[in-house]
Amino acid sequence: MADEIPEPVLIELGRLTWSAIHLEDLTDSLCHFVVHRDPREDRRPIGRKVSDALRELSQWEGGASNLDQIKDWLSISQRALEKRNALLHSVPLILFNDQGHRIGHALGEMPKANREYHQRRMDLTELREVRAELDAAQEDWVAMVRLADQHHP
Repeated sequence: MADEIPEPVLIELGRLTWSAIHLEDLTDSLCHFVVHRDPREDRRPIGRKVSDALRELSQWEGGASNLDQIKDWLSISQRALEKRNALLHSVPLILFNDQGHRIGHALGEMPKANREYHQRRMDLTELREVRAELDAAQEDWVAMVRLADQHHP
């Protein structure tokens, strides 16, 4: 099946995967900065780490505007990582036209937490949209770590 998917699409899927790995690492490191835990021993899923960091930030005092920026960054990252999960844990599909001829591939994203089933075409446009969201979520990470450092109790 993989040999039927155009090489540029597979390359884009690889880029998307790399962006997802990178965003999760950045998010994880900020969460560990906010909620001190040994990252080598912390096996919680990233969604749980973000939820715990958001809860911890709500207890910090001072700099409400700056703390809101950190919370916003973590929330944006969390949404992008949820989209990553939906895509990377989806079911591969082969699409057919009315005459029964193959017309391409798609990913069937399984519903979770009140989300509806979604089919995403395996094409450059669809994959680039998700990668762009992952890449955009990474912006300002350094600034968020600096803000957290300034306000850490």
